[in-house]
Amino acid sequence: MGIPLSRIRSQLDRSDTKSRRSGGSGNSQKGGKFSPNSSGRRTANEPDTEHPIPAPLMEIDRLDVEHYLLQTARINKFYAPLDHPRRIIDVGTGSGIWMLEMAAEFPDCEFLGIDIIPIQPTTTLPLNCQFEVANALRGIPRPDGYFDYVYSRLLVAAIPKESWELYVSECVRVCASGGWVEMVECDTRMYNSGVAGERLTEYMSVSLNAMGINPGTVLELDRYMREAGLVDVHVKECALPMGRWSVPAGDLAWRNSKPVYKSLAPIYMKETGATQEEVDKIIDDAEEAFNKYQNYTGIRIAYGRKR
Repeated sequence: MGIPLSRIRSQLDRSDTKSRRSGGSGNSQKGGKFSPNSSGRRTANEPDTEHPIPAPLMEIDRLDVEHYLLQTARINKFYAPLDHPRRIIDVGTGSGIWMLEMAAEFPDCEFLGIDIIPIQPTTTLPLNCQFEVANALRGIPRPDGYFDYVYSRLLVAAIPKESWELYVSECVRVCASGGWVEMVECDTRMYNSGVAGERLTEYMSVSLNAMGINPGTVLELDRYMREAGLVDVHVKECALPMGRWSVPAGDLAWRNSKPVYKSLAPIYMKETGATQEEVDKIIDDAEEAFNKYQNYTGIRIAYGRKR
């Protein structure tokens, strides 16, 4: 499930911390500093966010698991028809694992990964890789038409629902004529999961909407791309099994997603008045139903070309 725990925790740990932008250069992270918040967590003291976002080390591992999970489910690293790209950007790069693997496949291409939190590696980077701290909603730090390929994935819960059109337009802005923009997002709905799965979907919807997130964004990616001026827009949908009935992909997907569902409990309880016991039952019943009905969720990939 492509929901960053850091996004959920930040909803619960709002702070009035202010910060400033800083810069640098070379094959390392640029900008951003760390500071403790009132809960004692290390947070990205990043100027373009409403509040600091905690980034525990376990989140790095979870993001890496998501990367290999998509591979296990036979979802390609990319679908756009790349032809000797010169520059590629990974927006919302997370741990940077996708970009680092792509850099090995395209050694003559220059790679940039940006994120609001510097959790990427800082040593032994390939010579063609660079990470920077940046918030795409405040502008990707490169000129118009700079990249041949703009890639992002699993940001549905990191971008407010009113900002998606802006986000897609910004990705298109930095894409070169003839280049491609590709986005990969996880559907928060459950399929083949019975009533228990429907309850879990409703649980997610209520919680994410309370965070200002539209869980249906995944279904609008191609429309946003066309409205931003892309042509030859393609959509590919892949099934991602969820539950122990499918090993290893489904089992791994559920073990990776369950902490996210649990972390949403305080938000859901605040919105609905539900008790912790009721929330636990929603999650436990869904887990049982997943294995009974062979549940799956969807991964939606949209990519389009800039004229």
